[in-house]
Amino acid sequence: MTEQKASASALLQRKIGKTLLACCWSLGIACGIIGYVSAESTLLPLMRSSVYGTMSIVGLLCISILPFLLSAFAVSISFPSLLYLLCFCKAFLFIFISFGILQSYTDAGWLVRCLLLFSDNVGVPLLYCFWLRHLPGCQKASLAENILFLASFLVLGCVDFRIISPFLAHLIFT
Repeated sequence: MTEQKASASALLQRKIGKTLLACCWSLGIACGIIGYVSAESTLLPLMRSSVYGTMSIVGLLCISILPFLLSAFAVSISFPSLLYLLCFCKAFLFIFISFGILQSYTDAGWLVRCLLLFSDNVGVPLLYCFWLRHLPGCQKASLAENILFLASFLVLGCVDFRIISPFLAHLIFT
């Protein structure tokens, strides 16, 4: 009987955690849209110039793996509730930057956004999957699984640096 209660409690905790994570993601999206709309006039010129800046592999890898490393750190110190804050921040920044790029490049905004945010477009579902695996009450992932996530983010950053970014630069400068 006690085992059934523990199982039901863990199931309820998982459901609440998943719902809370989805709410944090949705709230981050809504706040990102509101934040961009309220600051649009001051940010629009800055968004266009972002494509012309230089990029290093170290910077791109840091941007690609930093959300994962912060999430892994939160899990490793047994503070998985921090994942909700990271989820909100990632959704906010992702949508905020996406709207800026779409507004800056009007008709070609969708293409520039896809290429400029390639690492995020592919990495966000992986990161969300990681968060779901490490919510309170969920089954803990193994070290091998965490290394696989890290390797995925590293490969993603390298593909972005070697293939996607040069292609975007070629499109813009020719």
